[in-house]
Amino acid sequence: TTFAFIVSWQFSPFMLLLQATAVYFVCIVGGYSSIRPQVVAVINCYILALFMAVAVHFGSPYLLTSPFFFQLAALKLSTSVFCCQQSRGPSSWGGWLRRRLGNVAEGLVALVGFVLVRQVLAPFATADTHVYEILCTKVGAVNEVLPAWMQLKQEQLPACAEPSFNAKMYLIMGVFKLIEWSSIQVYLDSTALQAAMVSCLLIILRCFSSTCFSSQSPKSKVEPEVTSSGGDPLQQSNTEGLRRRKDAQGASGSKAKAKVETSRNTSDSDGVDVDEADEAEEA
Repeated sequence: TTFAFIVSWQFSPFMLLLQATAVYFVCIVGGYSSIRPQVVAVINCYILALFMAVAVHFGSPYLLTSPFFFQLAALKLSTSVFCCQQSRGPSSWGGWLRRRLGNVAEGLVALVGFVLVRQVLAPFATADTHVYEILCTKVGAVNEVLPAWMQLKQEQLPACAEPSFNAKMYLIMGVFKLIEWSSIQVYLDSTALQAAMVSCLLIILRCFSSTCFSSQSPKSKVEPEVTSSGGDPLQQSNTEGLRRRKDAQGASGSKAKAKVETSRNTSDSDGVDVDEADEAEEA
C-alpha cells in the first residue's frame, strides 16, 4: 500500500514524512521503547517502497531529493547506531536517566543525519526549495505576533524571511499563512480546542508515567516451585496429569460397563438373545 501511495500521488512523500515523524516521536520522545522493533520494520518498509517507486518512475529525481528520502536516511542511521540500546535498564532513577539521555542522543543523531544528507544533495534537490522558503517566511510572521519587547529588528531576521517569488505564489493562498483568530474562535466555540488540549495533557501524563514510574517498580521474578520431596516440579506436574487422565478414563469405562449391564437386563426381560448384549459389551 505504501508503494501504491507513492506511485499514485506526487505529494505522498510529504504525508509519509509526517507519518514517519509521528511514529519515531512516539518511540523516542514518548518513551515507548518497547515498540522499537516495529518502528525499525516500518522504516525498512518505507525504504523498500520508496526505492521500488523510484525504479517504477525510472529514477525520478523528485523522489530521490525529497525530504522524505533525507528523513529515511537519517532514521536508518540513528536506529542502526542505537540498535543495541536496551528498552529497560535498572529499576532506578539512574537507569531511567541513562535511557532518556540515550533517546536524546539518538534524536540528535537523526537530526544531524538529516541535515548532512540534505547538504550533500542540496545541489540536486531543487524541486522542493519552495517548501523551505515558505517555512522560512514564518519567522517574520511569528515575529510580528510577538510582544513588542520580544520582536527582532528587520535586519536581525534571516534573509529568507522575505518571501521569494516561489514562496509568494503559495502565500497568496490562505492555507499557507498563519492560522487566523477567526479559525481559532471556531475551535473554541465547538470545544474542539479544549478537547484537543485535554487529550494532549493525557498523552503527556501517560508518557511521563510510563517512563518514570515504571522504572521504579521492581520486576516480579517467578521463582521455581520447590516441593518438600525435592523432586522436579515439572515432572511431578506431568505425573499428576497422567494420573488424573487415567482416573477419568476409568470412570468413563465404569459408566459404559454399567450401561451394558442395564441393556443386558432389559434384553433378558424382553426375551432378546443374550449374545447381542455380549456383542454390545465387546464393542
